[in-house]
Amino acid sequence: MSGKVAACWLVLGIVGYAQAPGRPTFDVASVKSNRSGARGGGAAIRPGRFDATNLTLRQLIIQAYGIPDSRLVGGDSWTTNERFDVAARTEQAPSRPATLLMAQHLLEDRFQLRLRSETRIVPAYTLSVSKNGAKIKANTKEGQGDMSQGTVGGRFRVSARRMPLSVLVPLLEKELGQPVRDETRLDGLFDFEVQWASDLSRVRDGSAPSVFSALQEQLGLRLESTRGPVDVLVIDRAEKPSEN
Repeated sequence: MSGKVAACWLVLGIVGYAQAPGRPTFDVASVKSNRSGARGGGAAIRPGRFDATNLTLRQLIIQAYGIPDSRLVGGDSWTTNERFDVAARTEQAPSRPATLLMAQHLLEDRFQLRLRSETRIVPAYTLSVSKNGAKIKANTKEGQGDMSQGTVGGRFRVSARRMPLSVLVPLLEKELGQPVRDETRLDGLFDFEVQWASDLSRVRDGSAPSVFSALQEQLGLRLESTRGPVDVLVIDRAEKPSEN
């Protein structure tokens, strides 16, 4: 789908579903302010459980809706400054998508959160095929695909088998801090592997390539800075929750 990110369309569909009546909810849920002053925080989403420590509302939304920071806009200053702890669970063992819907409903209820989808012209990157062609192998075999990612030896490594190229988009958005528009027009499933420097110091000393060089040299893909239409979620309304 030219100029669109499949993952983002999935998120926008979730927004509409989550606001429909009869959506699932947690059996027990607690949302409390965290005034510890600690810098770090994190979240864990498992079947039937949503736990977060020392996260802002913005970070909670990113976790619950599965979107990168660059695709969430709006909100008052407190949504990025004040921090919260969340503990929610259900006795059932729903799927991860169902648990995410529960987390979205919880944020809507406790923070009076209202989101809407919108297409905006913003600074972004386009991912396209280099002039010499892509260096990825199509996989037409039957069976499940799989992908692994992680940092090893100062390099962030992505290895995929029988996966669409679009799985790279959220990883690139996290790395670059801006939306990435897939303009490769490469449909189907592929096998590929790419590694780039886990931090800029390794690019400077030449021990690992930048993400731009890695994509060009290893996959035959090109990243270019541009401006263009990008699907985002807009925070229309949010209120501080009461203690519980």
